[in-house]
Amino acid sequence: MDAIFHSMGRFTIRICSPASSGEEQLMNVALQISRNLLQYFAADSQILPPQTACNSDDNDNRMIEEEEELRGSGNLITVAIGNDLPPPPLSPLDLFPIHIAYNHLTIQAAASNRHSSRTTTKSYPFVPDLGAIFLRPRSSQRLELVVWGADVGGLQQASRLVPLLTGVGQPDFVVLSEQCRWQGFAGVRAAGFFDFRWQVSSGSYVY
Repeated sequence: MDAIFHSMGRFTIRICSPASSGEEQLMNVALQISRNLLQYFAADSQILPPQTACNSDDNDNRMIEEEEELRGSGNLITVAIGNDLPPPPLSPLDLFPIHIAYNHLTIQAAASNRHSSRTTTKSYPFVPDLGAIFLRPRSSQRLELVVWGADVGGLQQASRLVPLLTGVGQPDFVVLSEQCRWQGFAGVRAAGFFDFRWQVSSGSYVY
């Protein structure tokens, strides 16, 4: 996950949930991420205000992508709650395996048998304190770090996993449950890495 730090420009932190989802808490998470980037890496960042356009259709999604490129070549950090996370941009790669829509977080994972090319789908319904943090590819070889929660509690849990050190082998994606508050990593619902095609690797843990 620390690959997000390989950025050619300043970071852009965007909030993709409307004000009704708790604007103050969302802004606090974005500000904390920005402060940590400055404190630990002397990295510059800009915070975009809450955007309702983040869950728009493909045409608007392409417009957003073009606007991001005009802002600079840096990597993107997205803070979102519920169904407000926009889909990843269109790409020649296979479909990205993590989807958030219709009050569910869905992961398409590779079969545990390395001789099989089948995939399994695991769906997590929105429950209190469900959170996730994961990387996504962007255009022009940029990266996006998604910090997401089914509610504010889940978002706050996920925000604590934003990398603060490089080279520590943090997973590319982690799905957190309410049990993480008292069980720690034992409460994780899924964690692992992506392969070169941005698909969930066969050795990942998806429970």
